[in-house]
Amino acid sequence: MTAAGKSAPGNGVRLASTEGVCRPDGDSANGYAAEDQRQWAALDLTHTRQSGTGRILHSLYGATPRNRFRRAILSLVIKLEDGTLHSGTLRRIFLDYHKVSVGAYTYGGCFVPGAFDKYTSVGRYGSVASGVRVMNRNHPLAFKSTHGLFFNPELGVAESDPIRYVPLEIGHDVWIGHGAIILPGVRSIGTGAVVGAGSVVNKDIPPYAVVFGCPARIIRYRFDKGTIQELLASRWWESSLEEIKSSPGEFLKPYKDSHALWDPHERRDSLHTGNPDR
Repeated sequence: MTAAGKSAPGNGVRLASTEGVCRPDGDSANGYAAEDQRQWAALDLTHTRQSGTGRILHSLYGATPRNRFRRAILSLVIKLEDGTLHSGTLRRIFLDYHKVSVGAYTYGGCFVPGAFDKYTSVGRYGSVASGVRVMNRNHPLAFKSTHGLFFNPELGVAESDPIRYVPLEIGHDVWIGHGAIILPGVRSIGTGAVVGAGSVVNKDIPPYAVVFGCPARIIRYRFDKGTIQELLASRWWESSLEEIKSSPGEFLKPYKDSHALWDPHERRDSLHTGNPDR
């Protein structure tokens, strides 16, 4: 295994060193053009597994435009590399061909082609339910018409696509519930955050916040401010699953006797506070 922030011998890939999340290289304040071919993020394959045929399947995926064949390749990759939690080739495919970066042990709807727009990065140990949709750009509100004819070259009118993608960074240990929608303009969903099922997110979410609704709003934080700072400083997500399994006690019960999401008898009105110090 390699440590975060160092080069992995033999795979020729640069690992991300900042918070373990694959961040965009350079200035992305104005977003990225649809056809931008730059390597926009580093690929962190720390603690992932890659089969001997992974590179061949990666190349085949890029060579076949048909969704049916691509689905078959993804299924084979997942089977050969012990599932979506561990597969390194799956992560390489999504970064190279879909411009979506996914950290180790993250699983779920982020591995559905087209569900997450280009230039989305997801940290480690994330949980993404089915039906989640991430959109990183809008139709052009300032154009005479918002119709796709006037910005999508495939429709035969526009010669190029002028609409830029704004990168979205999703932190570590983030849980996004079924059918949630992340709208364009959202740039950050913090580590430890929870997005309730069916929520429509139109603003950045701070670490360890629990949001719900349309539009999504903070209903509480998972822990008090001191515990949140402690967890962020611990960077526990950089550990391998094997390391955590050797001493899993803190992960198998409420952390520090917290009942943030555990007490079914808590008064309903207490769920509407946005104060992390509570």
